[in-house]
Amino acid sequence: MEQSEDDKTYFIFNDLLTDTYIYRYMDLDHFLCMVKDRKFYVSKKKCFEDLNEIRPPHKNLYPICVGGNNGTLDYTHIAEEVKRISKKWKDYKDTGEWFTSCWTLRRDENYLMWKAYASKFGVRICTTIDRFVDSITPNDFFVLCGRITYDGYYPEKESESLIFSKGKYYSNEEELRFYFIPKSFQVEKDYIELAIKLKDDNSQDIIKEIILSPCIKKKAAEEIKNLLGNITELKNCNISISKIELK
Repeated sequence: MEQSEDDKTYFIFNDLLTDTYIYRYMDLDHFLCMVKDRKFYVSKKKCFEDLNEIRPPHKNLYPICVGGNNGTLDYTHIAEEVKRISKKWKDYKDTGEWFTSCWTLRRDENYLMWKAYASKFGVRICTTIDRFVDSITPNDFFVLCGRITYDGYYPEKESESLIFSKGKYYSNEEELRFYFIPKSFQVEKDYIELAIKLKDDNSQDIIKEIILSPCIKKKAAEEIKNLLGNITELKNCNISISKIELK
């Protein structure tokens, strides 16, 4: 599905509905900077800790060659396959230059995601695909949006599928991903700052919900909740404290 709004073009894969709710775990200070500065920071995929983000495992893309019917190897076929897969590997590696924003479709809170993607003072924010895309102004970028599948990497996969693939190990994250690809220029920095608005053209809030991390002590969480509620831009947001009980 392709959506276009003036100079803003984005493509949605995996038959996702644009009003699908999405969630993001992040540090509280980063969230406050986003709200106050009206800027959304997106880093390049090559900056991620997971090395498979810039190159899939070799063993998955280069299958072991076996002999033909007569016990010999078809070297011409092998050379063609190596050339084809090498190009796919290079194309995938080049996507490390793409600016990437990771969200989750998982509605329930996940303690492991709190630990992995937010510090002790963290928040989980909620919006929808269309509200998020409409709130930012990436007119110089193509935006790709898709649900991650967790069936791993293998040579038969098309490039479009590879960029929305991960190993089964991450399947509990139910990730949704946005790629921001420059239309006609190169960006030397490893991150971009996208202007973001917190209300749409109908004065509806872009951020629908904010949950405070279960790692914050309850009294402190109550104070932070009250402080956030007094921020003008967040007046109408549903702000709550995590329901996860830590022992």
